Amino acid sequence: MKTKQWAVALGMMLALGACGGDDDDDTGSDGGKTADSGMQMMTCTAAQKTMCEAAYPSCFTNLFTMCTPSGACTAGPTMTIGMPIPTGVVQPICWANGVKHRSEATLDPYGPIDTTTYKPAGGVCYHYVSQVAMATNDVTLKYYNMKGGTLIATQVARSNGTTTIQCAGQAEVTLPSGCGGCASGSAGGGCTQGACTAP
Repeated sequence: MKTKQWAVALGMMLALGACGGDDDDDTGSDGGKTADSGMQMMTCTAAQKTMCEAAYPSCFTNLFTMCTPSGACTAGPTMTIGMPIPTGVVQPICWANGVKHRSEATLDPYGPIDTTTYKPAGGVCYHYVSQVAMATNDVTLKYYNMKGGTLIATQVARSNGTTTIQCAGQAEVTLPSGCGGCASGSAGGGCTQGACTAP
């Protein structure tokens, strides 16, 4: 389930192609979840990209203006939270263009993932919280201007294949089929393990 949450979130970040992922809960050697496991990134066609970008509400695309990941992706070491009994894991991810993000997840497969994305020059770009609904397997992501800050948008990737985005205080928008993770860029395959730190 954690893989599914990361896949949905990264799919929207990477280009804002389509992001696919399995529902398996991949575990690292230290018991932590790996951010790239089970994910496959694909490039959208030019026509699909144009269609999808036109469908995204502006509050949503504005989040990614200063911090769209591009280039090679590196997943840093997964760190365990909580001693002596582990309660969660932290996973940093770095892209070649300087964008970084730091995800913190509980060990509960249906628990939330808190992620902060940082601009290449430093500083917070946005923060989001993702969670899978146990009953439906729908993935909900709530985007904020910073951790504990103002809610900007809510995205729901439903198990029936539809994806909706709702800007705060506005009507919900249903994206065209295939636009759940399609936008203006792609990261190729999954991230490689290596040196990466995030604040």
